[in-house]
Amino acid sequence: MAKAVYTRNDLDSEWTSLYLAGAPDPLTEEGLLAHASLYQAADEEEIVDLFISGSFSLLGQEH
Repeated sequence: MAKAVYTRNDLDSEWTSLYLAGAPDPLTEEGLLAHASLYQAADEEEIVDLFISGSFSLLGQEH
């Protein structure tokens, strides 16, 4: 018995981030930096799975 499964996924993502870095000077209150980012991603997946059960010949051998 053989069974094939085809799967297709379209993935869209978007996310933001904000972080602070550095060490502020207590006298000047300078030295702390803010970093903001926006990320976007688009991916496609195509997957084929083949399942075989039982005995069969392949490459000159029995499996």
